[in-house]
Amino acid sequence: MNFTRSAFARHAAIAILAAFAAALPQIVIAQSDPIVGIWHLVPERSRATPGPLPYKSITLNFAAAGKDLKHDVEGAYADGRPLMATTTIVSDGKYHPFTGMTEFDTSSFNRINPNTIVYIRARRGTTVITGTSTVSANGKTLTFSEQMIDTKGQRVGTRVLFFIKDGVDLASLAPPPAAVVASAAPAVVAAPVFAPPSSTPDEDAGDAALEKGDNDAAIAAFTKVIEAGKPSPRLYFDYISRGLAYTKKGQNAQALKDFDEVCVFRRSSIKPRSRILRHSSTPTRTAAIPTAPWPCVCGASPSTRSSRT
Repeated sequence: MNFTRSAFARHAAIAILAAFAAALPQIVIAQSDPIVGIWHLVPERSRATPGPLPYKSITLNFAAAGKDLKHDVEGAYADGRPLMATTTIVSDGKYHPFTGMTEFDTSSFNRINPNTIVYIRARRGTTVITGTSTVSANGKTLTFSEQMIDTKGQRVGTRVLFFIKDGVDLASLAPPPAAVVASAAPAVVAAPVFAPPSSTPDEDAGDAALEKGDNDAAIAAFTKVIEAGKPSPRLYFDYISRGLAYTKKGQNAQALKDFDEVCVFRRSSIKPRSRILRHSSTPTRTAAIPTAPWPCVCGASPSTRSSRT
């Protein structure tokens, strides 16, 4: 074999291997990160309270960008207007531009674990949405569970957006737990309008502190309410709000405990958890705490959760 040609072949092989080695970490990250890939909205498994769902179709694309994620959104609103937006998911609790969305213009992110991201959306510096995105254990579905916030900092609605990964057959997935088979003549029932329960002065102080970014004061205020041990229609919100404050401080372990505590508030535990509370001033009125929109997969093991419900 010609020596010159052989040396050239060796150098070419080394260059190819070096290029592959440089790209290998990103390839491994892309393959191991459960959220990386393309996801499609399933409107029939999504819901908004109050309705209707604001989107007709959405396709999400998550791509690894070093330690961060490049996130592109494409689809259509319910009225047919096109939707195209983009952001970079940086898990630092700071607000980053989210261009193209009409509801918000910035978002902060805290990645609690590979499958769960806690986020806060803001428009012109004011929080409008808080939520979590959760990839299922089998990697086939992605669920966004959100709370809508008005300009006064009050919770005014909830939203669940259900996605399946590109290539997954929806028919192969188990039906949602709350799915009900329609009868031949289904009754028409109006969807309940979400109304946040009244708050205490400490809860108001916590809300104000969270809005201003004073996370320590917010944690202190919500902790005071939680540890008081008194029945409160807003207790479920207090855990969520304190958890958000913890995530903004980067204290993810404490945040997970609060988000998991939210999972305790389920329909099967109405009586032991006092989820329907009677006001002493108006004996005939009741305040029902809505089912927690947060996915019950935040951190506790199934055995831990079952022992508390």
